[in-house]
Amino acid sequence: MICGPLPVDLGEAVDGSLGSEGGTIVFKESGSYILTATAVNYGNRETTCAGSITVYPLIDAGFELPEYTHTDKTVTVATAAGPGGLDILWSAAKDGEAAVWDTVIDGSFDNSGGTISFKEKGNYIITAMITDATGRSFTHSQAIAVYPVVSMAFELPATAHTDTVIDLATNLTEIDGLTADWSLSRNGEAVSIPAYVEGELSNSGGSLRFTEKGVYTLTAKVVDATGREFVSTAATTVYPVGAAGFYLPEITHTDQTVAVEASFANIDTATAVWTLSRNGAPVALDDYVEGTLNNNGGSVRFKEKGEYVLAAAFTDPAGRTYGYTSLVNVYPVSELAFSLPATAHTDTAIPVAATAKEMDGLSVEWLVDNIYGFQDWGTYIDGKLDNDGGIIRFKHAGVYELAARTTDATGRVFLFEPGYKIEVHPVLTIRFDLPEAAYTDRTVDLRTTGNIAVLPTEWSVTKDGAAASLETYVEGALNAQGGKIRFIEQGDYVLTAAMTDALGRTFSHSNSVTVYPIPEMQLILPRLAYAGEAVSVTVSKSHLNNSNVVWSISADGGAAAPYTDYAGGTLTDEGGTIAFTKKGGYVLKAAVTCALGRTFEYTADITIYPIPQAEVSLPATAHTDQTIEVAVAATELGSLDIAWSVARNGAAADWDEYVDGTLTNQGGSIRFADKGNYRLTATITDELGRSFSYTADTTVYPIPRAEISLPAAAHTDQTVEVQTTLAELGELRIAWSLTQNGNPAEWAECIKGALSNGGGSIRFVDQGNYCLTATITDELGRSFAYDASTQVYPVPTVEFTLPEYAHTDTAVDIVPVIQELGGLSFRSFRQRLRPGARVQREYRPVESTRLPNHHQRHHLQPDAAPRCVLTVGVLLLYQP
Repeated sequence: MICGPLPVDLGEAVDGSLGSEGGTIVFKESGSYILTATAVNYGNRETTCAGSITVYPLIDAGFELPEYTHTDKTVTVATAAGPGGLDILWSAAKDGEAAVWDTVIDGSFDNSGGTISFKEKGNYIITAMITDATGRSFTHSQAIAVYPVVSMAFELPATAHTDTVIDLATNLTEIDGLTADWSLSRNGEAVSIPAYVEGELSNSGGSLRFTEKGVYTLTAKVVDATGREFVSTAATTVYPVGAAGFYLPEITHTDQTVAVEASFANIDTATAVWTLSRNGAPVALDDYVEGTLNNNGGSVRFKEKGEYVLAAAFTDPAGRTYGYTSLVNVYPVSELAFSLPATAHTDTAIPVAATAKEMDGLSVEWLVDNIYGFQDWGTYIDGKLDNDGGIIRFKHAGVYELAARTTDATGRVFLFEPGYKIEVHPVLTIRFDLPEAAYTDRTVDLRTTGNIAVLPTEWSVTKDGAAASLETYVEGALNAQGGKIRFIEQGDYVLTAAMTDALGRTFSHSNSVTVYPIPEMQLILPRLAYAGEAVSVTVSKSHLNNSNVVWSISADGGAAAPYTDYAGGTLTDEGGTIAFTKKGGYVLKAAVTCALGRTFEYTADITIYPIPQAEVSLPATAHTDQTIEVAVAATELGSLDIAWSVARNGAAADWDEYVDGTLTNQGGSIRFADKGNYRLTATITDELGRSFSYTADTTVYPIPRAEISLPAAAHTDQTVEVQTTLAELGELRIAWSLTQNGNPAEWAECIKGALSNGGGSIRFVDQGNYCLTATITDELGRSFAYDASTQVYPVPTVEFTLPEYAHTDTAVDIVPVIQELGGLSFRSFRQRLRPGARVQREYRPVESTRLPNHHQRHHLQPDAAPRCVLTVGVLLLYQP
């Protein structure tokens, strides 16, 4: 082999071998070569053949790129030894596809390399290609991973408070599955986030609240796959939460000084500002309040009545204002003035003029004091008094003092006792009876009745219409109690008894009698009497020569019969005492036969009235909601009517106030409106004005009441409050019972907790419709039941299972098992898929199929990693 003019050993110039059949060789160096082949035959004759070849060198297009870079950084590349006069052609591929250089790269390379930056993230391949004179291309490619610049911007408010929940929103750029690492500093020192922050932070931010005051710097750090750190920070000043509060009584009066106890939290150097409104309109504090208020409160007195709102407020350095208001109703001091006369009688109508101030719609209650303390008004006084007074009459004699009181809306009692005393004198009455006729020899036994007291009685008489001397025409003595008298002469007499009390008032009574001369005999007996009651028969006779008297009686105009047919008792010549057995009009006859046989009849009339009888019966006990029957068994009533009255707890009571219903002579149905011991009185007054009373007693018990409240619905894991509103229970206790779904149930099996009269807290163990019943049994054994119902729902549970592993071509069935719905229906059902901690890269659900009964089937295709963890979350929403 000859290289140019110089021979070169074949073994030094090429690699490979050549034989008789030729062969394959590789030139070790570039250059122009002539290859000569020499053949020698058997005669040692040589034959040669030569050929020329130009060998070009191999061109190195090599360069180096870093393993990765970021879109905000430049990359400098240096090429290998220069390619001589040839140019390097540069190209780029992005994510496996050819890319236009200027579209994805800023900058360019020449034969010596250069500096560039990548516009977009991705996996790039940069290729350098050199083509020599033969048209052969020499290339070199190198991959570089270009990462984006991560940005996680967020802001905090300049100031906040320890009760402020900050909704922290992040502006994420190119986060690509990276997780931010959050850190915190307080007052320049690193601190633990959970120690000072309530809430969770994630890539998207979160809701957080700083629990203590301080200057905080929050930092989010993200580290990408290259280990590069991206940091964002924000700062805020957190102030403590202040509080404004004070205590002011809800009610007071214009004559009372009240303490305002103030409590301001975290007020520091601020000053509380106090303001006032009255009846809904702002007013100056000093105009209506006497006293001073500061940060500690103070003592004040409201000068005028009204509805006030007192407010206190202060502002912290962050500009946040704390305030507190309290409503107070200021009531006036009521006044009442009145007077009484010094004296009066029990029939005197007494006007009482009252002047009231600052009552504001209050009603005055009047009281009467008979020196022994306040007494029942109706027992001692007839008539009513109101705020303006009125007209009253004292029923009984005595020394009295009137007082009045009123209770305002606060419960404060104002008692008005001016100290005026009145001496009430009785209305005196004196009565006596005289026979219609008398004889000059008859002594009238006169007895006075009535309210005579101890006053002296003055007697006077008129005869035939003219004033006469008592001593001249009347024989006998009369005093306050009456006396025995006899009219001496015949005539028409009017006898009068008179009394004058300490006030100079005169009370008198007159009765008349006609006095006849005595012919022979006089029968004296009352004009009126009652059946069964003894009647005295008096005989006055003269010149009868001891003749025997024969007695007879005629009834109701009928024929005379022996007196024993109509009356019991004995009559003699001198009269006697008899008792008529029946009612009616009778004539008592005394027949005297003189010695000559001439009969003289003397008669006396008498009317006998029956004694009406009434037996009243009613139950011994009753309740205020019961109508009871009042039975009356009456005899000898005739046309008389029974007057009914009632007494409660030993005192006379108003029928319309305490009794619902009316009674007749036959009784009737009534209901007592209030509890107590009652006495019904049936009073019968006959034509003579005589009254007969019959009574019956009963005890009336109240109706205990209980209102029960509890929630309309609950769950088996909830404690519910049972509240009661009670009335008329006294010492009675509530017995609690229970039904479940309409059937009686055992308390201990169905309920955790116990109830008393005041209710309590309980929890239902199982689902169902429950009815709580409060039973109250009173002293008579009568039971009263009150109930309330609630619907108790179970706590639903959702369970499902997943296979331990699956393949990308395997359908994963998610079959939730839902229990304890208790008949409820779904409102919605949702499932969520999220990657587990072992997932290397993102995966995507390729197919999701919803099956009946809330089943779901998912086909998952991983992007890169052969393994992933599937986590399924089930959110069950239902409507009770």
